[in-house]
Amino acid sequence: MYFKDYRGIEQLKRDHEAYGNKWYPWLLKADELIASAELLRDQCITRKYFPDNLDKYEDEIHSPGGKVFSVILMLWAMATECLLKALWLKSGEKLIVNGQYSKIPNTNDHDLCTLAETISSKGIFHFSDADLDIFYRLSPYVTLGRYPISKVVTIRSKNAPKGFESVGWSLPLYDDRFGDFLGRAFGAFRT
Repeated sequence: MYFKDYRGIEQLKRDHEAYGNKWYPWLLKADELIASAELLRDQCITRKYFPDNLDKYEDEIHSPGGKVFSVILMLWAMATECLLKALWLKSGEKLIVNGQYSKIPNTNDHDLCTLAETISSKGIFHFSDADLDIFYRLSPYVTLGRYPISKVVTIRSKNAPKGFESVGWSLPLYDDRFGDFLGRAFGAFRT
């Protein structure tokens, strides 16, 4: 028996579309990614010894706990993307059309700023300048948490929101800003 004969490809497409266009699974996936990042965060040497001079902990930096910083940011970026898509779906929009994923119009893949701008322009959710700054900083980590380089060379500063040009991550400032965004975003689903 072929896979497509199981229930019929058309029924599978309808099921895929029905599930993929519900906001709740996207919210759950965001929560799973954040929980995973929190487990890694507890083991991250960079965070453990901040703001000390990390040179004092050279042996530990080469341990597994010294290698997870970018992975934490990748998980946060992916969680943010899921949260933004959940907000999009909660407003009645769709992501799955005719059984296939259809990106949010006028957005770039994994660019959290363009997702936020489109969502904001429809009045779905208000993003602060601090949110956009965090999204700008997190967006590259969707790729850089998995691969050593991005697919193409880009000059990120020309896409920076309102003059933000640096892409570094300062502890604890950006962690706190990310936490503020998460609180407001998850709160939007309680209404």
